[in-house]
Amino acid sequence: PEYHGGSSGLLASCVRLELEKQYGSEMRRRKLQKARSKKQREEARLQRQDELEERRVERQRLKEMRELERAEKAAERARQKERETLLKLYNYPKRERGELQQLPHRTTSVKNALRLLALVLKFKKSLQLLHQSSHHRTPTFKEFGTLIKLYDFYIILTARRPVTTSAK
Repeated sequence: PEYHGGSSGLLASCVRLELEKQYGSEMRRRKLQKARSKKQREEARLQRQDELEERRVERQRLKEMRELERAEKAAERARQKERETLLKLYNYPKRERGELQQLPHRTTSVKNALRLLALVLKFKKSLQLLHQSSHHRTPTFKEFGTLIKLYDFYIILTARRPVTTSAK
């Protein structure tokens, strides 16, 4: 502070100016500190977001890989099952396989073809037994029920619906 000849008013104004200058520099320092901390918080938030996004992308990639592996395994199991079913079908005698080819329809899969072949053979055998045992008698309820069940199963496998007449 300068000496102004004992005038205390000027001295007080100098002190006031000095205090205002110190207060102003303190305020600027605080504002600068606030701005720095705000910038650091924003950078940390952006970095966290990037890390979370990377983790999410990695999880999604792993999930897709697992789904792909599951689908491949399921397809392989289906192919193996189809091979086994074909093998079973070809293990039937040729005469019985010919029965299947003579049917007037197509089945949707080898598995259904195998089922249908077994069904047709069972049906024919049941009819033969029924004819042999019932020359002079009516079939029992059980014998007749077996034939009905076989016929129903045949309808399901061939996806044919029985013809029904309905009065309109």
